[in-house]
Amino acid sequence: MTHEEIRGLLPAYALGALDAEERDRVAAHLAGCAECRSEYAGYADVADTLPDALALAAPSAVPASARSRLLAAVRPRRAASALLGTAATVVVIALAASLLWGMRLNEALAEERARTQHLTLREEIVFEIVDAPGRTKLALRPPVPGSPAYGKVFTRPDLPYIVAMAGRLPAPPAGKVYHLWLTFGDGRTVRAGVLHANPAGFGSLVYDARRDDPRPAHARVTLDPPDAGRPSPVPVLLWDR
Repeated sequence: MTHEEIRGLLPAYALGALDAEERDRVAAHLAGCAECRSEYAGYADVADTLPDALALAAPSAVPASARSRLLAAVRPRRAASALLGTAATVVVIALAASLLWGMRLNEALAEERARTQHLTLREEIVFEIVDAPGRTKLALRPPVPGSPAYGKVFTRPDLPYIVAMAGRLPAPPAGKVYHLWLTFGDGRTVRAGVLHANPAGFGSLVYDARRDDPRPAHARVTLDPPDAGRPSPVPVLLWDR
């Protein structure tokens, strides 16, 4: 292979797009040619920084495997590899960026669809329980007078879900959230979830108790760190059978 033929293969070599025979010939030539090593270093820098550049533009973090996936997606045909030059490298990199951006966009759309489906199911559960004639409503009240906060817990005897709502909750301080804790008749206490209050102080959640007639024996809302393992002794809202 001539010097010029090797030079034509340098962009593909930087992208890992050569077959084994071509790769070995280029590697052998680079070992003894300072001019080609210098030119190859520029291509290699572009190829190595491409995932980082895409990470800055992508809507979410580019996975660690992005480079290998990207190279596999844009691997050129062997017959055309000798034609790759500086301009072709730019085209390949632009195509790679477009492919990876599309991949990330598809992932984001899939996540959005999943969130929408989850919200739709959650809304259906809320209506099925809150509006049911046979539902049970438990009132959550502040344990001390003067607080404007209030809440309700809804259950149905034929469904495993518990719907909780709270209103007029003050904005939580930094590092704390509103947790709902449920204690059942067997004495088991679970952290049912977080009541994410909106600016008006309203929050709600749906908890799957995985059993029909999930009415709790005790319910409380506390203000604790997000990873709290047990409720704080002073609840914000409380209901006790």
